[in-house]
Amino acid sequence: MNERAQLFERKSCNHIGAFDNSKQRFQSIILSWEEAQARSCVMTHKASATQKLTSSISSKPQGLSIWATVLMILIFALWGGQQVAIKIGNTELAPIFQAGIRSIGASVLMTMWFLVKGTPPWRMGVGPGAAALLGVLFTLDFALLFLGLNETTASRGTILYYTGPIMIAVGAAVILPSERIGRLGIAGFGLAFLGVLAVLWRNETIANHTSITGDLLCLGAAAAWASTILVIKVTRLIHVPANAVLYFQLLGSAIALPLLSYLVGEEWSAPQSAVVVQAVLFQVVFVAFLSYLVFFWMLQRFSAGTLSAYSFLAPVFGVLLSNQLLGEQVSPLFAIGTLMVVCGLYLVAKGK
Repeated sequence: MNERAQLFERKSCNHIGAFDNSKQRFQSIILSWEEAQARSCVMTHKASATQKLTSSISSKPQGLSIWATVLMILIFALWGGQQVAIKIGNTELAPIFQAGIRSIGASVLMTMWFLVKGTPPWRMGVGPGAAALLGVLFTLDFALLFLGLNETTASRGTILYYTGPIMIAVGAAVILPSERIGRLGIAGFGLAFLGVLAVLWRNETIANHTSITGDLLCLGAAAAWASTILVIKVTRLIHVPANAVLYFQLLGSAIALPLLSYLVGEEWSAPQSAVVVQAVLFQVVFVAFLSYLVFFWMLQRFSAGTLSAYSFLAPVFGVLLSNQLLGEQVSPLFAIGTLMVVCGLYLVAKGK
């Protein structure tokens, strides 16, 4: 009897042990399932977050609405008219001195705008060295442009200066593997180069109103413009808000341009006519301040490639306004060269 009881007890213990083992295996299966579910939820959440981020990045409309298109045309019309205003200002003001007035006025307006917004630009990641470099390049850019337009016509200066975007595209393709130019862009570069040669071609009539020195100074200004953009692209400045970069360009040149004007012995005098005052105010308020702010605002809403495709409009407006406001004549060869540069600029923008 005792043996049967002991046997029964051993079997019961074996069954209980087997049940405990099964319970433990079941619990481990449940735990593994819960962990798998948790990992799945995490991966789903990450995938959802990535999808939202990707969609938000790609949500910038590639095409412009009607109002945005009108705004871009207006901006590039202002930029084309800038050279006409400089030419008018140069009739009574020394070139570098006028450029200094432009930078001083625009930097004051930019400072007021940042203070109203409550976002000081000096807290946006631009160090003293970078700020100084931006100021120097901006000073070089506009000192050369204003000096060049003092020696050549506004229409020629506009065409030559707006080879800058082409220099930027070529320079970026050389130093940045991610910005190679396609076949369309290469064709655009070749077309624009031939156009520049046509613009630089001179006959006796043109030579009476322009100098090759002025043309080369405008090309140098374009090179300084391109150098500024390339420096921004290859340094930490690429992560700094564009309006802060503009602010330090204006602020640096507001200091350097008057100093440079004094060192080269320019005469400082007040404008004598209302038209020159209006030309300077146009540059300060509408070009160097408002148009740049609106353009950077547009960059936050539309892709840079879409906006840059409209850059060919600036030289077109520059030539038209030079003809209408300054009475500058356009020779057939110059018209052909202008068309080639404009088409080349468009192809380079499309071929990136």
